[in-house]
Amino acid sequence: MIESGTRRCENDDYCFGLSCYAPATFEPKVCVARCESEIECAASEACVRLEKLAPTCYAVCDSPSDCYAGFDCIDLVGEGQLVCFPSPWAVRRDDLGN
Repeated sequence: MIESGTRRCENDDYCFGLSCYAPATFEPKVCVARCESEIECAASEACVRLEKLAPTCYAVCDSPSDCYAGFDCIDLVGEGQLVCFPSPWAVRRDDLGN
């Protein structure tokens, strides 16, 4: 299985067991694992939830070099935990709510 939140996709077939997902009006879609808690994510991932972002797993990072191309290392929820998040989504972070 591929890591959650590490590649773009056109459909679920490309994600090898993960979901091909993007929040409404966001592009591109990326392969992610759905989660309700950290337990459902891999050890190197965090379960991220925002108002307009389905609870999904993203790779934890310390710097941008830890992320794949097209992903930024950001503190998405403002709690000090950095995750690799799709760059086009990161610039629209405020559109995802709290």
